[in-house]
Amino acid sequence: MRGIPSSVLGRICAAVLSFVLCAGPVLQAGPAFASEPPVATAEQQQPSAAVETSPTELPAAAAEQSSSATVESSPTVAESTPSGVQVVAPATPSEPLADTEATRTLVRELVEKRTEDSTHWLYSDGSVRAEISQAPVRFEDEDGQWRDISTDLVVGESFGAVESASTEMTTTFDVQSGDEAPVSLATDEYSVGIDYLGAAERARVVYGDTTRYLNVAADTDLEYRALAEGIKETLVLKSANAPATH
Repeated sequence: MRGIPSSVLGRICAAVLSFVLCAGPVLQAGPAFASEPPVATAEQQQPSAAVETSPTELPAAAAEQSSSATVESSPTVAESTPSGVQVVAPATPSEPLADTEATRTLVRELVEKRTEDSTHWLYSDGSVRAEISQAPVRFEDEDGQWRDISTDLVVGESFGAVESASTEMTTTFDVQSGDEAPVSLATDEYSVGIDYLGAAERARVVYGDTTRYLNVAADTDLEYRALAEGIKETLVLKSANAPATH
């Protein structure tokens, strides 16, 4: 390979030096010709904090939407399954229990449970209601049957007499005849007569379970009321002229 002639090399060096001498001022003035940065607009110069919206400045429509999105949780109830796992489910609104008396119906009386002061009733749901009285409401007759007590007065065996309709001790009210007592209490074993001494019990008024003998003394009536196990005697003084003792 042949070497570069010195004359040619000298020309190349002269050309490079000339280029450097000419391009130097241009490169130093370069920043003056550079494009200026864009000027920010008025909206862009506002601080970023000015466009922040506080929670209290939400539009009314947004506030309504926010409130409508609230979900109320309903009460829950826990149920135990056979496996022992507890299942929680929403509780349904409680409803008043149906009135038991309104839904069940009476079937019959349990006659075999009768006593002198109690009555038992069977209902359609299998329940039994017991009614217990303070005083006897029935008695057992000579045949071993329970009979309901009724102290109302009905026509008696003898002419003009009245007697209690259904009582263990039969009470009879009659018109006095001779020395016989007009009032008597009788059972299968004994009989007791009752008489107001010094007067004859003839005129009378009968109503319900009561007999009133009129004017057994001056302005005085004698009243008897039949009871389940006896009678009640009352003297009715109709004026201040009635006797003070009897």
